[in-house]
Amino acid sequence: MDSDDRFATTEYFIEATPFEQEALLLRNENLKKYKITQDNMGIVKTIGYLDKRPVCVSFDWTKINACRICFYYSESEVVDWKMIDDSLSKTFSVYREGRRTNVRNFGHVLEYIRQKYG
Repeated sequence: MDSDDRFATTEYFIEATPFEQEALLLRNENLKKYKITQDNMGIVKTIGYLDKRPVCVSFDWTKINACRICFYYSESEVVDWKMIDDSLSKTFSVYREGRRTNVRNFGHVLEYIRQKYG
């Protein structure tokens, strides 16, 4: 699943719908002091099947300062969050090591960036 080079440099995963991602990045007062670079070329991967129907996950990237963040969400007709979690944990060490969150806990990402990049 990780044939895209951006996965290799991803430092944090955030579960977020496109609206949540936009609200977080464009309307967040806490981010005004950061340089944000959005990568508009996201991808969709099929991670498995449920009753012969695909479970698909969309991935989009943004850099906050030098830290590459991967936003992900399921956009398929059927969603199995356990399957998604298992697949991401199996495939990506960053995810497995716990560098993942949701929009509500985005402060963890900012704290990680502050600690790593100053």
